[in-house]
Amino acid sequence: RGELEYILVVVQNIMDRKQAEEALAARTERLQQLSRELMRAREHEQRRLGRELHDRTGANLSALLLSFEVLRGKFPDDIAPDLASRMQNCESLLRESIAQVRDVLGDLRPPALDELGLLAALNHYVRTVAQAGGCEVGSTGREPVPRLPAEIEISLFRIAQEALNNAIRHANPLHIRISITQDAEAVTLEIADDGQGFDNFAQPPWSARLGLITMRERAEAMNGRFVIEAVEHQGTSIRVRVPHVAAMTPAL
Repeated sequence: RGELEYILVVVQNIMDRKQAEEALAARTERLQQLSRELMRAREHEQRRLGRELHDRTGANLSALLLSFEVLRGKFPDDIAPDLASRMQNCESLLRESIAQVRDVLGDLRPPALDELGLLAALNHYVRTVAQAGGCEVGSTGREPVPRLPAEIEISLFRIAQEALNNAIRHANPLHIRISITQDAEAVTLEIADDGQGFDNFAQPPWSARLGLITMRERAEAMNGRFVIEAVEHQGTSIRVRVPHVAAMTPAL
């Protein structure tokens, strides 16, 4: 009888453990689903804001610049220097505002992402970052084939965007490299820099830490794997490996 009771206890423990594991897996899946829905809602709102900014503010600024150029043409060439200077300042401010609106639109939803794909959007963003960040930024790889689903593309783009901004803001690198590779099972995005890195046992700055949390959540929402490797004074490497089911489908 004692042996039978022991067996029953073991069986019950195994069943309890299995139920706990199933419950944990279900909660994890639910959290990932909620995270995906939150990110989808955020991207939808950013796209809506982008349309509003483009159709209203951007259109108004462009119309204002056109009207200003027409008005300026009505003045004689020998107008007073102070008036000419003010007109030049007004035109410069208008053109600068239009450029800033375009930059914000690119951050809200990069046009190249919808039209050309992930690598093209990253190449365009890299050129912008390189000009503003004072470091050399390059990208390598090929556009994943077949093309990634839109939600995965925008998530990978946001991860690269956050990683680049973190590196420039906190690591003071000379070089940053972005690469996209694909194998039979997954697509891997890597962002590596030669900046100051950090001690894995120390906490990075708060804003960088928050960025890392956001990147990890995006990767996990795609059932991806997020890996960060950092060496103090030698740089940081961030890799995101995302399953690409379409890539595993045999060609007909």
